Amino acid sequence: MITDSVHVKAVGLAKSYGAIRALREGDIEIRPGYCTGLIGPNGAGKSTLVGCLTGRIASDAGEILLNESPVNFRNARQAVDLGVVAVPQELAVPAGMSLGQFVALGWEPNRLGFVRRKVERSSAKECLARIKLPLDPDMPVEALTPSQARAALIAQALYREARVLLLDEPTAGMSQEQADVLCALMRTLCDEGLALLFISHRLSEVERTCDTVSVMRDGSIIDRIEGSDLTVAAMVEHLASGLAGESRPVPPAPDLNDPLIVVEDLPLQYGTASFTVYRGELLGLAGLPSSGVEAAFQAITGVGRPAKGVVMAGGRSIRSPEGAISAGVAYLPPSRSDSAILDQTVTRNIVLSALPTMSRGGFLRQQHERRAAAPVAEAVQVAPVLDRMMSSLSGGNQQRSLIGRLLMTGADTIVLEDPTLGVDVAARAAIHDLLKGLVASGRSCVVGSSEPEELALLCNRVLIFRSGQLVQELTGTEVTERRIIQGITSHEKVS
Repeated sequence: MITDSVHVKAVGLAKSYGAIRALREGDIEIRPGYCTGLIGPNGAGKSTLVGCLTGRIASDAGEILLNESPVNFRNARQAVDLGVVAVPQELAVPAGMSLGQFVALGWEPNRLGFVRRKVERSSAKECLARIKLPLDPDMPVEALTPSQARAALIAQALYREARVLLLDEPTAGMSQEQADVLCALMRTLCDEGLALLFISHRLSEVERTCDTVSVMRDGSIIDRIEGSDLTVAAMVEHLASGLAGESRPVPPAPDLNDPLIVVEDLPLQYGTASFTVYRGELLGLAGLPSSGVEAAFQAITGVGRPAKGVVMAGGRSIRSPEGAISAGVAYLPPSRSDSAILDQTVTRNIVLSALPTMSRGGFLRQQHERRAAAPVAEAVQVAPVLDRMMSSLSGGNQQRSLIGRLLMTGADTIVLEDPTLGVDVAARAAIHDLLKGLVASGRSCVVGSSEPEELALLCNRVLIFRSGQLVQELTGTEVTERRIIQGITSHEKVS
């Protein structure tokens, strides 16, 4: 048992980046012997709160109390020295060292400037045994599996004498069995007297691991759940921002006799996925990172070529981005900075995919470009700004212009990830209307979004990916924000 325990309390933490308020009211308490859960949608402010609690980010307001005494972490090293250690979501495991050296990294025992390797190895071995990771500390760290590497990061925190452990999505990418082992370890550490903060989208794990849960949205802690109220159903209810999809009109049915994309036996981490995209359909693909949803997007856009399985569109096999376009599938990545040419006009951005047909003798014909772009610009509602530079446009107009570029390819299927990321409410509604209009005109759209609410408002049908598998299909009135959240986060059913 740990005798010198640490109790952390944050009161009124706030952090802004320019006009963006990433953290508004960061009030949370992490007590010894307890596991506190922190849940919320992407962008809620969870990572900013953890950054402030661990000295990586300086808050603009509020205070942090350690054992009731105010503390101002100048950096992460000072937080670690006081027993507050974060285990990050990213698995940054350097090559070229042993597991024992990795566990001791940055805190190596030394004498007269020389590392005491035997002491280092012995202490690292004790920490690995404490988390029940029976591995040789002399093994190369690059030989670790992802789940072992995650456990090694916890051993590293224990080596640093952590009293407060903040774990950011520690089970991401793990199988259910691997996650069960880690959750059991977290309970063991609580029993030893550590104070734990557990950030996760996997609500079943939160329910069985945590003593209390704080719910975060828009930079603030909006509620707390504990005791008998701490259930998956209650967490889903708190995470659902409203009633998205609950009372919407049922979208028109797609043409099931006209498949545009057929995916058969696509390999995922655990099993395979098969699905079809039909003409007149707005299909959502939903899942957390490492759920398998990324493989589905890569397959239908040709970005990734699966080792097995079949991906067909327009009677052609999709094996590359160029092959996808030839087969009638056009793709817009989630980041506009990866797609928009900001120092060129809207016209040039729209016609980019068709530029080879608009040159003569190596010279571009600008009037030809503008005539070609005009009808597409009208369709995506950016005709008045065709001659302006992309850099001068709002995020919403930039996004509509890029969707126009997809239409220039003549594609039957438009694939978009986070199509309204970073745009205002009015632009979001306009983009939604545009996508619905494209589907009504006989195309299909495949959409991914980090916001379940968006999929509930847009889609005829949603495929749910979880833990490396395609696990569920929602259709018609089943397509609601609550059901999508439940599907991607939990193995339990929520009505």
